[in-house]
Amino acid sequence: MSENYIKIGKAVVRGDVLSWKGNEYKLNDIRHLYFGWVQYKRKYVGMSDDQAWNNGAKMKLELELKNNEKITLKAGTFFSHTAKKFEDFYKGYSYISEKTIVNRLNGYIEEVNRDGYFTYAKARFFIDGKIEMKGLFRNISMDIKNSVISRTASDVVIKPKLKGDEPVFTTIMTKLGLKTYLIPTSCDRDVFFYLLKKFYDVYWE
Repeated sequence: MSENYIKIGKAVVRGDVLSWKGNEYKLNDIRHLYFGWVQYKRKYVGMSDDQAWNNGAKMKLELELKNNEKITLKAGTFFSHTAKKFEDFYKGYSYISEKTIVNRLNGYIEEVNRDGYFTYAKARFFIDGKIEMKGLFRNISMDIKNSVISRTASDVVIKPKLKGDEPVFTTIMTKLGLKTYLIPTSCDRDVFFYLLKKFYDVYWE
């Protein structure tokens, strides 16, 4: 990477301007930032799943602008011997993330000030700790203070905290993971973690 510009996929970022397909976009116009990657296994005939090699990955970054236009940048498929491509793409994402976090955060804070909650991954996070989500058959309501919250590489995991006096059916359902809810964190992951810490004192080192 040059000190004067950052290349990310087929786009180039210079300062606060992103150039892509002949057009220029201001980073301040980015409303949401989606980032995700998938790991691939290289497998040949005769190999078992355990023998397959975890040495491939594919990355994608999507920028959603204030005018609802979306820009999708991809790193393509590559393997461990081209790891620098992976590294450069991630550095580009990190640069854009850092440059736009305040602007993206403001959208969530405005919603909090207006409605008393912020919306993330189709769930409503109320400042008093209540979480509302849409289930398959009914709406789900939880209290973040009475929940166990953890995270994986791609999700925040929320499940009820067992106190010991729950009905047997509830205890069984919880222990089987049937009352476990996943919040995907591909969108504005940095902002979401900031909000969890700010409003609920939930964070990970």
